[in-house]
Amino acid sequence: MFSHTFIFCSLLLASTSHAWPSRHALSKKSEVARGIQCPPNFLNTVFNTDAPQNAGWPATTWSNLQGNQISNWIGFAVNSISQTATYNLPSGASASSIPALDAAQIKICMDPTWVTNALSLITSGSPPQYLELFNEPDFSYMGFTPLTSPQDAAAALAPILGATTTTQFISPALAFTNSDWLTQFNTACGGCIGNQINIVSAHIYNTSPDTVISMIQQLHSTWPNQRIWITELAPSSDPSQGCTFAQQDVINWMQTLIPQIVNLGYVDRVFWNHGESNSLYPGNSGLCNPSLTNDDGSASAVLQAYGAMSMFRMSYKTRVGFTGLSMFMYTSMFDDGYTETLTESNAANYVGDTVQQGLSGASKEANKSVAKDSDASVGTRASAAKDAVGDKMDETSSSASASVNKEAAKH
Repeated sequence: MFSHTFIFCSLLLASTSHAWPSRHALSKKSEVARGIQCPPNFLNTVFNTDAPQNAGWPATTWSNLQGNQISNWIGFAVNSISQTATYNLPSGASASSIPALDAAQIKICMDPTWVTNALSLITSGSPPQYLELFNEPDFSYMGFTPLTSPQDAAAALAPILGATTTTQFISPALAFTNSDWLTQFNTACGGCIGNQINIVSAHIYNTSPDTVISMIQQLHSTWPNQRIWITELAPSSDPSQGCTFAQQDVINWMQTLIPQIVNLGYVDRVFWNHGESNSLYPGNSGLCNPSLTNDDGSASAVLQAYGAMSMFRMSYKTRVGFTGLSMFMYTSMFDDGYTETLTESNAANYVGDTVQQGLSGASKEANKSVAKDSDASVGTRASAAKDAVGDKMDETSSSASASVNKEAAKH
């Protein structure tokens, strides 16, 4: 398995303590400084090589990911998953795929041995929109790909970089994001970054959101004129990294970090690792588990939280203090464009109700999908249908409460 991957564009409240303040603690007023909206296709994911072993693969898994604002996915394949042996089932049978899944794939030329196939692909009659060039050439994960020097990588990729194609190239994605590997590669390829390669890719894992932001800022300082894609992102990719987060901690990490990444203004996409159901700790599936879906393909709590948040545009207010705590207030922009001074107690209530409405809506849609799944058991479908009705009631109640608080926030 390639153990490395989504996310979100509208965290509504975030503080330096990574906790949501009490609604009743918010009594000051502050101006909405400006609105921030996620770039198109900002939210994405990764499928590792054991993804096809999930019971909900591929249709239910991908349907729930798409339903929660996931645009694309990246894997470890230059062809469809169904044509890539590393994704085969334990029996040796080819993995299943569907057209919608294939259409959303961002493909990778994994290492020098894949160049010939990648060259044929990008010069074919249907070249892909994007192609990432080499996966972690600076780190041979479990021996799946070879360590490749910057100079050897530049030589191997010369036919691709010299090809006539409409495909846009993504730089090699490094395991050690801010090493000098990419700088050496750029020298060896004659300055291809900024010419043939216009997107710089990175894999980032760290349990500290502040450290992640610092790493991205350092990458940008090295490549200030290039757009950045974080093609693998999560608190951890391996048990050796020591992550002990519970699921809610993973969600909090995501909710704290992603709005800050959006606010940087030069990161176009992030790919959350991972989209399938899996665990870094097989003996403790609840420990530091970033899975966006469950084994049956339904949305996990991580995906539900992410999907609900991604429905909003973000805006932020000026920095204010509450009981000595310095923090940024994030709120959803009102649909009618209202941006006057807000009473934060009402604004916070509106935001909280709107988030709950989104969470209930995401859960409702996930349950509806399961209820309609002909492959699910009768009992599972009946239970999902009942849960969808309950979610609809919660969604309606939260919507009504949000409307009242929205109007109150304007006064």
